[in-house]
Amino acid sequence: GLMHLCYYIAVSNLYVENFKQSLKWLNNVLPFEGKGENRLIINSKIVRIIIHYELQNNELVLSLAQSLLKKIKKNRHFENLFLNFCINKLPKIKNTSEEKDAFIAFRSKLQSGHKALINKKEATDFFNYEAWIDYKIENRPFLGILSEKSVKRKI
Repeated sequence: GLMHLCYYIAVSNLYVENFKQSLKWLNNVLPFEGKGENRLIINSKIVRIIIHYELQNNELVLSLAQSLLKKIKKNRHFENLFLNFCINKLPKIKNTSEEKDAFIAFRSKLQSGHKALINKKEATDFFNYEAWIDYKIENRPFLGILSEKSVKRKI
């Protein structure tokens, strides 16, 4: 219960672009990490990478992504694609134009093929990655994009 509450407060702060507060709450979740591959813990670690990217802690983004990629199972397709994007693309971005192009290509990769990973239930239960990707592409308030997506999905 407490772990979920801290996680959702962290994500709520991320959605309103309060990144430092989000990281503070997320740091209350990660001490609960067990030996297994708990989906909440994996998502918490991915969200932590996102927060550090937003805070421009690029070396930490790379390190955290590499560490998590070594720990997760190969059958976690969305997580593997996302972490590889964090390792292979994010550190090379030099400006907003490159960032936008990288996120457009990543969104296309997630939406293509027979799996359409961006909308899979297991990938979106805890955090709306599609809204974050669109936030990076469109350069509009995160919460506005999230609200539009919620209306479309009738949440």
